[in-house]
Amino acid sequence: MSDPLPLHQLATFAAVIDEGGFEAAARSLNVSPPAISQRLKALERTVGRSLVERTVPPLPTAAGERLLPRARRLVGMAAEAALSVGLGAGTGARPTLHLAVNADSLDTWFLEALATAPGAHRTQVLLERADQDDTHRLLLSGQVQAAVTTASTPVPGCTSELLGVMRYLPVAAPRLLDAGEELARLPMVDFDDADDLQRSSLTAWLGHAATPPRHKVPSSTAFARAVEAGLGWGMLPEEQAQPALRRGTLVPLPQGLPHDVVLSWQSWDPPTPALAELSAHLLGFAARRLRRPDAGDAA
Repeated sequence: MSDPLPLHQLATFAAVIDEGGFEAAARSLNVSPPAISQRLKALERTVGRSLVERTVPPLPTAAGERLLPRARRLVGMAAEAALSVGLGAGTGARPTLHLAVNADSLDTWFLEALATAPGAHRTQVLLERADQDDTHRLLLSGQVQAAVTTASTPVPGCTSELLGVMRYLPVAAPRLLDAGEELARLPMVDFDDADDLQRSSLTAWLGHAATPPRHKVPSSTAFARAVEAGLGWGMLPEEQAQPALRRGTLVPLPQGLPHDVVLSWQSWDPPTPALAELSAHLLGFAARRLRRPDAGDAA
């Protein structure tokens, strides 16, 4: 297979998977469904393997899984290259960046960083909220071009750069503490089933495991409101907790200690011009906004 794979066929393959079907892919690419089927079959003949399971929705085969991240990357870079030389001018087309960001960064510093980026009004940004496991999967599959993540080891095909440290403070509403319940029995609030920060912190403070009531509130903003309302104690990002601490609607949790989380920016290597511009801005913004790590910081 010495000839390069045709870009329009790679775009078709990616669209069938990403849009969830042949008809949706046809609408996305402004072609007929038969054309989508013909292009995909031609690509499969070229590579000598089936790439898509004809299920509902279509799923990539093992060979398709290997090709899909590269197809997404090539299609994205080609689209941005075309726009950079004026192709598509007047159509409203613009570079698009797909990014994954953890919930607490979304609700604190990231959106301000994004809005103040030099190319903010020239680039379309599609955000996906994701935890550490999700960001690894999304980067590896090529579904996102960059991610804010707690994972510092770069995903293959990506670079990883330090953003800074988010400090989490153990806090509670005064009335929750007024009940006089011992810490091991005090209700806590978790973000979701994957959120182990409260439980692991409590175990470290007490020196043994405890099983207090655990409430789940799967929204960063609602999580903070639940803690402030007295539903339970929780670890809040410093930036979220400070206003309520100043108002007195939250107080530090007795026996509790801060917990620092190191954040990294993982992005495609090489990046597209729009991604490179955004990455430089985000790294500078985070250096001013987030804490700097030291030898005592937790990962």
